Amino acid sequence: MADVSEMISELSVVAGDVSVVVTDAAKRGQKLLADIFMLAGYLPAKEQVFIEGHVAPGFEQVKHLFEENFKKGFEKSAQLCVYVGEEKVVDIWGSVEYCSEFGPDTLVNIFSSSKSLTSIAMAKLVDSGVINYDMEIEDIWPEFAANGKIGGKICDLMRHELGIPTLDKAIGHDDILL
Repeated sequence: MADVSEMISELSVVAGDVSVVVTDAAKRGQKLLADIFMLAGYLPAKEQVFIEGHVAPGFEQVKHLFEENFKKGFEKSAQLCVYVGEEKVVDIWGSVEYCSEFGPDTLVNIFSSSKSLTSIAMAKLVDSGVINYDMEIEDIWPEFAANGKIGGKICDLMRHELGIPTLDKAIGHDDILL
């Protein structure tokens, strides 16, 4: 029994050492990234970061972290709106000086932000028996089969393995604002 206790104790020490090393490396990596952004002229000066909007009491840290993303060069323009239940607790937007036209009503592309919600909705449909992951997409959406897109399954679509990487023309406002 003493051997097991000693092994656990040794593993704890090693895990602690590894944790410190990984944390230090991450900090150095963040510093290096910030230095590269600074040298490339990408990081805005503190006076160039403009954050506007409202944050409810108790959510001030969210605004601070949002602003830090700009200062570290992770954002040029962004919006963030958070509800807790029915209450809007965060409604902020920001930009750096050269993007000053960005505001709370600026339309932005959400790219992959909908993946998690789509996955939850699809799982709910599968769980309730409405669809299954092995169904072919054209069985539920016949128009999808246009231009030779046949045989693709829902599971392929959800894994991003359907083989439809790009569009052949730009999407206009009329295409997305139905």
